[in-house]
Amino acid sequence: MVLRRSTRWLRRSCSRPTAFRFSKEEIAQTSAEAVKIAKTIGFSVVAKVVSADILHKSDIGGVVLNAKQRRQVKKAFNDSHGGGLKKLKSKPKLEGTLIAQQVKAISS
Repeated sequence: MVLRRSTRWLRRSCSRPTAFRFSKEEIAQTSAEAVKIAKTIGFSVVAKVVSADILHKSDIGGVVLNAKQRRQVKKAFNDSHGGGLKKLKSKPKLEGTLIAQQVKAISS
């Protein structure tokens, strides 16, 4: 009975309009694709390496914020798939680079 109530509550709450907004994002497999996604989303963007094998992506340079130009997006993609990975002991499986809309924080 408890499960039914919580499921009903979840359905009702999910069907209501909320204040949550999500950034536009997509995973790129190549630097050219990363630039294309950034152009579609609109600049500024965030580039973040996607790999379950890398826990602290910023420690290896796998996160780039506020990329405002095509060349910055291309460099972010290439850097996230190159330089910082040499710091790791094992070779991680990379799924691509997430290109996401840079959003501004909303203060309450």
